[in-house]
Amino acid sequence: MSARASPIELARPVGVELVRHAVMRIDEGSACEIRVAHGAAWITEDGASEDIVLTEGQSVRLSGERGALLSACGREARTLVSIRPTAAPQVS
Repeated sequence: MSARASPIELARPVGVELVRHAVMRIDEGSACEIRVAHGAAWITEDGASEDIVLTEGQSVRLSGERGALLSACGREARTLVSIRPTAAPQVS
């Protein structure tokens, strides 16, 4: 069974409910902070050598330099996350 990634627009903060086996795509250029409010989330950035797993109360900032996939993981049927756009790091 293959999962199709649904892209998300990050113009403003959003709350997202992820169900098991659903995958969300965060496009390149979308710098953001992802915080897990309930459950656990798995994040993999395009070309990264390691994945990220967050549990309730944890967060991570993505630079936006790479696209990423976000999905629910763990025992919970649903995972609740907030995604807040952030300014991309400035390179000088």
